[in-house]
Amino acid sequence: MKKVFVIIITAYSFYSCETGTKITLVQSKKDSLLDSVYTICKDIYFWNDRLPNSTEFGLYTQKDAKSILENIRNYSPVQSGKNIDKWSFSMDKTSWNAIEKNETAEFGFNVSFWKDDDLRVSQVYEASDAFQKGLRRGDKILSINGLEAKLANKELLVKSLKGSRIITEFLDDFSNVQKKIILSTSFTKKSIIHSKIIDNDIAYFVFDIFEGDNTINLLNNLFAFFVANQAKELIIDLRYNHGGQGNIAFVLANLVAPKESEGRVFTRIINNQKNSLLNYSLFFQPSNNNLGIKRVFFITSPETASASEALINSLKAVMEVKLIGSRTHGKPFGFFSIPVGDNYILPIAFKNVNADGYGDYYDGLPVDMEIEDDLTHDFGDVEESCLKTALHYIKTGKKLQLKNNNEINTLNFKNEKPDLFYFSHQK
Repeated sequence: MKKVFVIIITAYSFYSCETGTKITLVQSKKDSLLDSVYTICKDIYFWNDRLPNSTEFGLYTQKDAKSILENIRNYSPVQSGKNIDKWSFSMDKTSWNAIEKNETAEFGFNVSFWKDDDLRVSQVYEASDAFQKGLRRGDKILSINGLEAKLANKELLVKSLKGSRIITEFLDDFSNVQKKIILSTSFTKKSIIHSKIIDNDIAYFVFDIFEGDNTINLLNNLFAFFVANQAKELIIDLRYNHGGQGNIAFVLANLVAPKESEGRVFTRIINNQKNSLLNYSLFFQPSNNNLGIKRVFFITSPETASASEALINSLKAVMEVKLIGSRTHGKPFGFFSIPVGDNYILPIAFKNVNADGYGDYYDGLPVDMEIEDDLTHDFGDVEESCLKTALHYIKTGKKLQLKNNNEINTLNFKNEKPDLFYFSHQK
């Protein structure tokens, strides 16, 4: 199957380079690009049988590959009043390659409103200028570029972040007002942004994204540490994990799944009917650094998407899984990244299901204990509501009753990060 897919990609790449004759070079290149993109979509798009011919689609009225990928979403089935496909997209090769390597250029922190007049830092990347200037998760932002950090100013706050520097006032851990100039810089993000052992035998870590050249080594080293310290319980914080490479999800699954899961289906990849011969399964192969646990806890949110959901769904079929936080995003589908011209196109190409054949979590995976994201505490703080709930359940077997706050409104202080899920060894 792997060789067959490579042949298909090669054919598409050759086709996308065709220029034609007897028309202007610019028009020829554009038409060839549009033809190539739509031909690929007509072949591998998961709902390809719903796509019309190029004339009915209005192919030559499309501006570029991006517009084609956004418009094919409208031909996906409707679920809960909306088209299922919210994700098919195109991206230039440079940006996509940076994502795969976890390289970015940004301020390096995200914020959300805890209350209408209380803007909190929700996440900070260690290699960023924001971290170097002292910002930490849980810090209260007072102003950005002189604009008061209130929900009423949300649109203006977003607009103020378009430049390469911002002036931020915030309260630090000691309630001291800090005023810092924060720069947008280039850096490599760590996929594991926090880890620790709590109460001697409870392993906890925050996993940001299934990307990065060194992420597999970091995961193996982390679990070797957990094994050496005889961890008996595991809490994985995926609340901001948008997905990533399926092969990394597979590695993590084999570090978590019980030994008796060996040989059972981790995930089954289902393509459209035209490409059903390319369907395949991956099977659990518990690793040497496996913890040997019977259950696992995940902290989730609506930002928990794609590969994160596939990991959770797959483990649900072979062990006890508890979800704490809020319902996940709802994306049981994945892409292949296909080169066309200067871009990669990523139409939804397959659905993933677990060993029980389940993969219909279009509205997200529900939680066992609904707790909102506690923006007043840093990751790993045992008083943070989601972690506190998990620890309480581990110790007592009972749910912790906590009062929810207002609905949280998120502001993203970073480049848009698409939801990703594909198996890189099939590219």
